[in-house]
Amino acid sequence: MTYTRGWLVLLLGASLVSAADPPKPDPDKLARDLGSAVFAEREKASRELWKLGRAARAALEKAADSDDPEVAKRAGDILEKFNWGIFPDTPATVLKQIKEFRSNDWNRQSPALAALADMEPHGVETIGLLLAHVTEPERRAGLYGEVLTLSRDRVPRWMERGEWPKAEAFLTIAADGPNPEAWLDYADFLQRRGPTARAIEMLSANAKASAERGRDATSALAVVLQRAGKGADAAKRLRAIPAESRPAHLLPSLLEDAGLWNELSADPDPNEGPPNPGLSFFRARKGGLKTKSVELLAKLKRIGVEADRESAAEAGLALLLNGYPLEGIATLKEKKAHPRLLADVYAGRLMFPEVLSVLGEGALARDLEDEDQARDRLYYDMRKARVFAQIGRKDDAVQLFHRIFAATRARDHYLIRELLRAELRAGYFDLACEHAGITIDNLDRSGDQFVAQPEPFELVFEDDAEAALGLWRAFRVTAPTNAETPGATMRRTRKLLAGKADAKETEIARAALDAHAAPKVEPRSLADRVREHRARAALARRAEDWAGVEKHLRESVRIWSLDANGQPRSPTDIRDQTSASSAGPRSWLFNTNETFKIAVDLGEFLMERNRPGDAATVFHDCWKQYPSNPIPLYLSGRALVAAGKADDGAKRIALAHAVALGDAQYRGRFLHDLCERGQLADIRIARDDTARCAWYWTPYRGNVWNAMARASHLLKEHESSAAAIERNLHFLLKTPNVVFVDGVGYVTVPASVRGSRARALLADGKAAEAFAEAKAVLELLPGQTEFLTAIVPEFEKAGRKTEADVLFGISWTALRKLRAENPDSAWVPATMAFAAAGCRRELDEALKLAKLAVEREPELRQHRETLAEVHFRRGERAEAVRIGEELRRLDHRSGYYRRLLERYRTGDVASALPLGPETD
Repeated sequence: MTYTRGWLVLLLGASLVSAADPPKPDPDKLARDLGSAVFAEREKASRELWKLGRAARAALEKAADSDDPEVAKRAGDILEKFNWGIFPDTPATVLKQIKEFRSNDWNRQSPALAALADMEPHGVETIGLLLAHVTEPERRAGLYGEVLTLSRDRVPRWMERGEWPKAEAFLTIAADGPNPEAWLDYADFLQRRGPTARAIEMLSANAKASAERGRDATSALAVVLQRAGKGADAAKRLRAIPAESRPAHLLPSLLEDAGLWNELSADPDPNEGPPNPGLSFFRARKGGLKTKSVELLAKLKRIGVEADRESAAEAGLALLLNGYPLEGIATLKEKKAHPRLLADVYAGRLMFPEVLSVLGEGALARDLEDEDQARDRLYYDMRKARVFAQIGRKDDAVQLFHRIFAATRARDHYLIRELLRAELRAGYFDLACEHAGITIDNLDRSGDQFVAQPEPFELVFEDDAEAALGLWRAFRVTAPTNAETPGATMRRTRKLLAGKADAKETEIARAALDAHAAPKVEPRSLADRVREHRARAALARRAEDWAGVEKHLRESVRIWSLDANGQPRSPTDIRDQTSASSAGPRSWLFNTNETFKIAVDLGEFLMERNRPGDAATVFHDCWKQYPSNPIPLYLSGRALVAAGKADDGAKRIALAHAVALGDAQYRGRFLHDLCERGQLADIRIARDDTARCAWYWTPYRGNVWNAMARASHLLKEHESSAAAIERNLHFLLKTPNVVFVDGVGYVTVPASVRGSRARALLADGKAAEAFAEAKAVLELLPGQTEFLTAIVPEFEKAGRKTEADVLFGISWTALRKLRAENPDSAWVPATMAFAAAGCRRELDEALKLAKLAVEREPELRQHRETLAEVHFRRGERAEAVRIGEELRRLDHRSGYYRRLLERYRTGDVASALPLGPETD
C-alpha cells in the first residue's frame, strides 16, 4: 500500500524530531518482527510501530506489501489509522473532527475541514489524509472546492507570519483536487518560493494514480510546468489526457499563452462549439499562416455577400475584431445587418448624418407588434438621442430619452442601464435622476432587484453610490406618502452629495437619517446601517466637519466588521453577509467583493488628515478579513512608509504582490487600482504577476487583459499593451455572449492595437512605419483624441514636426467640419479644445472653445478638465490650479484629480496628462 503524499507527511512531521530525543527503535526491524514465530514479539512489534507514528510509515508501507498475510494485515491495520490521520499523539480535538468527517455527512464534513485548518500542529496534514479517502466525483469536487476557499483565507496569513512550509503543504493538498484555480494558486506559490522541481516529481508520481486522480495530477503538473516556462512539455502532458476528459479550456489557454497559435489553430477547444471562421482567422494571422489567413479572409468576405443577414452580421463583427474595419463596416452596411452597432461605429467615426440615416426615422416601440423589433427600436432611438445630444439638438435628445423611458415602463433593466449611461454622458443629470428615481422606487415597492450591472445608483453617483442609497432610503421611508416624487428625491440626493445644498437642506437630510435609524419592529440590514453612516460621513465632509467624518466612517467599519460581541468577523462571515446587492460598486467588473472599501474609505481619510500610523492599522485590520485581496495590505504598507516605518512598509507591499496567488480576478482588480493611483513601480510588478495567471479562461478574463493593457500603456511599453489588447480581442471572439457595451469598441479597440504599435515603432526609431500606422488610425477615427494627443507630441519629440502637423491636421480638419455642421454642440468644441491642448496647437482657439463648452454644459466635469488643461498648456498655471482645486473638492477620492492638480502646480507645461480613470 503506497501513499504518494508521504513527503508531505514527513515535511510536517519533521518538527517533532529533536536531536536531543533518545534513540528510537528501528522501524525496519520492528516490521520484520511482525512475522516473528513468537506471538508476544509480534504483538510488541505492532505496539512499538504504532507508538513510532509517522516515523514508522515507510517501514509499514513496505510490510503491507509482504507475502506473509499476518505481516501484511498487522501493517495494514496500523496504516489504516495513520491514513485517517489517527496517530498516537493525535489530540482529542483532532480526533473529534476526524470522526465528523468520517460521518460522510456534507454538513459535518465541511465544518470539520475548516476546524482542522486552524489546528496545530497536524491539522493541515490531517485534511490531506482525509481527502485521500474521497472518491465519489461530485463529493470530491465539492470538498476540494471548500479547501480552495480555506486556502485563500488562510495561506495569505500564514505567508505573513512566515509559515511557508504550512502554506505550501495546504496548497499542495488543494492542488491534488480537480480545481484549476487551486492548480494556479499552487503554481504561483511554487514560482515565488522555488521548490518547483520537488513538486514536479511529486505530481509526476501522482499522475500514475487512478484515472480521475491521475487526470487531476497531470493537469496540475501542466500548470506548474507552464509557469516554469515549459509550455511545450505542459501541452504534451495535457494531450496525453483523452480530449473528452480534459479540463475545459485548459489546453487551448495554455497554447495561447505560450504563443503556440499554429497548434491552437490545428487543435481547437471542443468547448468552443462549432467552427468559427473569425476565430480561426485570428489564430491563423497570429500564427503566421499566410495561405490559411488569405483563405479565411476570403471566406469571411464571401459570407458577408452571400449569407443571410445574421451570418453577415457575425462575419462583419469578425472582420472588425480582426482589424479589418472598412471591410467589416462594408459588410454590415451591405446587408443592413446590426444597424445599432453600425450606428455606434459611424458615431465613433464622427459620421453623424450616416448614424441618423442608418437608424431611420423609426416608429414608437408600442407601434411594433414584434417584441424584439420594439426593443431594437428603443436601442436605435437611444443611439439617435445620444447623437442629438452630441451635436447640440438638446430638446430633441431630451424628448427622445423621455419617450424611450416611457416605453420601457421601467421594466427592461438592461435598456434602462444603457439609457442612464447615455443621459449621464450627455450631461443630462436631472433627467437621469428622474428616470433612476422612478426605476428604483418601482423596485423598492415590488421588492425586486435591478438585474443589470452597473445599477442606477452606481451610474448616477459613482463612488458615492452607497452614501446615496443611504440618503435615498431615509428620504423615501420617512417622507409622507406622495410628498415628493422619486425623481425629486434622487435630484435632492445628488444635490447634497455634490455639495450644492445649503445648511437647511443638509439639516433636513440629517433629520431624515435620524428618523430612519430609530428603533423599528423590523431591524434594518447590516448593509443599510452601513449606508446610513456613509451618508452621514458624506454630509459631514461637505460641511468640513472632520470629526464627524471620522466618527461615521468608523461606525460604518464597526457595523460591518465586528460581530455582536465586538469581535472581528472572519473572512467566511464577511462573505456570508455580503449579497449580490451589497457587494459594492464595480463588483461586477472583476466579480470581486468590494465591501472592503468600507474600511479603505476610513483609512484614506486618515491619510488625508496626516495620520498614516492610524491608517496603517485600519488598512491591515481590513486585510485580515479580505486576505486574498492585495489592496488593503498594499495600502497598509504605503501608510507605514509614510509613518516612517519604511522596512515594515516595504515588507507589506512585497507581500501584497503575493497574497492573491493565482487568482487572476483579484490580481486584475489590484492592477486596476494601482493604475488608478498611478503607482508606476508597483504597476510593473503587478502587471507581470497578473500576466502569469491570467492566461487560464475565466468569464472576467477580458477585463483582466484590459487592465494589463492600461498598465503597459502607463509604463510606455506599447508592444506589451498591443499584445494585451489582442488577447482581449481573442477572448471576445471565442466567448459567446461577451460583447462591448458600446458598439464603437469593435472599431476603437482593434484600432488601439495599431495605435500602440505605431508608438512602439516610433520609439524604435522606425518613424516612417509609425507614421503610416498612426495615419491609418486617425483617418479611421479622427475623433480619437486620446491617441492623437499622445502620438503628436511623440513625433515632435523625435524631431518629426512635419509628420506631427499632418496627424494633427487629420483630426483638426474633421472636427472643424463637424463644428461648422453643428454650431450648437458643446461636445464638439470641447473635443476640439482637448485635441488642441494635448497637441499644443491652436491654443487661442482652444481657450475660446473650452469656455464655450463649459458655458453650454456647466455640469460636465470633463469640460472643466479640458478648460484647466488649456490654461495649463498656455502657461496660465494659476487658473489651471484654481479649476483643478474645484474638481478635487467635487471628487476627493479621485487619484486622477490629485495627480492632475500636482501637475498643474509643479509640472512642465509640455508634460503628458496622467492616465484618466476608466469609465463605464
